[in-house]
Amino acid sequence: MKQEEATDPGIVFVWDLDETLIIFQSLLTGKYADLEGLDEKRRAEALKLGEQWEKLILDISDTAMLFEQVEEFDQPSIGHVAENDDGASLDDFDFGELNLKKPLTDAGKQKLAYLYRHIQALYAKGATHLLTGDKRGEWQGLYAATDRFTKGWLFAGRRLLAECATARLNSSGQTDPNRTAGPGSDSAGEGGLPPLGKRTVVLVSSGQLIPTLTKCLLFRLDPWIDPANVYSSKVVGKLQCFKWIRERFGGGNAETRFCAVGDGVEEQAAARMMSWPFLRVASGLDPDMSLPKIRLEQLTDLLADVKSKT
Repeated sequence: MKQEEATDPGIVFVWDLDETLIIFQSLLTGKYADLEGLDEKRRAEALKLGEQWEKLILDISDTAMLFEQVEEFDQPSIGHVAENDDGASLDDFDFGELNLKKPLTDAGKQKLAYLYRHIQALYAKGATHLLTGDKRGEWQGLYAATDRFTKGWLFAGRRLLAECATARLNSSGQTDPNRTAGPGSDSAGEGGLPPLGKRTVVLVSSGQLIPTLTKCLLFRLDPWIDPANVYSSKVVGKLQCFKWIRERFGGGNAETRFCAVGDGVEEQAAARMMSWPFLRVASGLDPDMSLPKIRLEQLTDLLADVKSKT
């Protein structure tokens, strides 16, 4: 896989999705209700929210994002098919019937690469482009209801991503209140201060790639998550994805720092294998580690602690 420019050591924040940045699966399974100790009425409400999200995610994935056609050809990331894309114009390309069959021929691999480029273009337009009329209103109402039900969990996910992308970090990896920058900016801060620490947000989900991209759109995470920085660990596992991320963003620069955030034992074990600091997000049993309570300083303190030991 292609490596990023590694001249700026920077910091890479590697996030899990479900039950970390968003609450979805645990609403369906009843786990959220168990952890929060909800009564029967609230349990039913949680299940209803989860079912509504499941229906909407599957609907948008299959129709707008064409997942139904390529479900059997799921990829760990968009970058894994990029080499088969010749860059041809897709203006007149018909994505209605790709007719992909196993094993993929060279022509089939090219079609798949075209599809993922098309999906990137859809992603760039945002969820409001994919949802119209009543469907858009349904989505907006569902998002607001879920955020209220989970005590601001969805808002907290967006806040933390924005902070990861924009906060100025000092040379120890800690937040510097005197430095500010816009989203994705590495320009000089106030008073002409030089940029310190390029920040990159990467997502690793245990779900399939296209539904994961759909979730990013529907849960309004797309302003901070580039579709090229989304990985699916469903087939290859979290550790393999972490290795790809280190190779891609670390390159030959040993100073690049990585920090993983998630709720599961798999990503925690993978982070330990990579010697990355890990922040565990929890619900119910440890309310202080629920996403709405977490602050960027907890991540940067982990990075600073690792740096002080090297």
